[in-house]
Amino acid sequence: MVQASGRSHVLRPGLLVGPILLLASFLAWWISDRLLYIGPFDRAQIGWAVVVPLAALSPGAAALAERHASIARMSRRIAAIVAVGLGTALIFGLAATVTQVGCQPVTNPLQVVPNTIPSAVLAGASYWVGYSVAASRVRQGHRFMALLIGAVIWLAIAAAAVMVLLVVSFPPLSCAGP
Repeated sequence: MVQASGRSHVLRPGLLVGPILLLASFLAWWISDRLLYIGPFDRAQIGWAVVVPLAALSPGAAALAERHASIARMSRRIAAIVAVGLGTALIFGLAATVTQVGCQPVTNPLQVVPNTIPSAVLAGASYWVGYSVAASRVRQGHRFMALLIGAVIWLAIAAAAVMVLLVVSFPPLSCAGP
């Protein structure tokens, strides 16, 4: 039960669909990364067939909770928490795994943090903007369109986050000689 301004509301499972899809996508990635092959599929095939679609659908699926006025505010709060958590997880994940910034080896994980902030902001924005636009479509009664729009926005902004990470934050040829 969630208490809100003297009224009690049941925490509906629909509030957690988006975060659960995002968590399932991470879990599928983690498992495929450890096993390398699952049956006839390699980790790249699993990534494109399972991980990316689950993550892309998560903001729109979370926005479907907006159709219930009684939990719309809670839905927005959860989406904001997920967006901030996504960006924060990216910073911590990269700080723990990146071994070189520019041409210098990383001696302290905090050296990595400034380079990861632009991509972390975009990662969080991919979820929040996808959710927000999808929620506006849900409020207009267009549930399927909300899922589609949320996925497209997530894909576009997530792709931008990856490009910023690879090209701006950690350029691959920065140490190469002429």
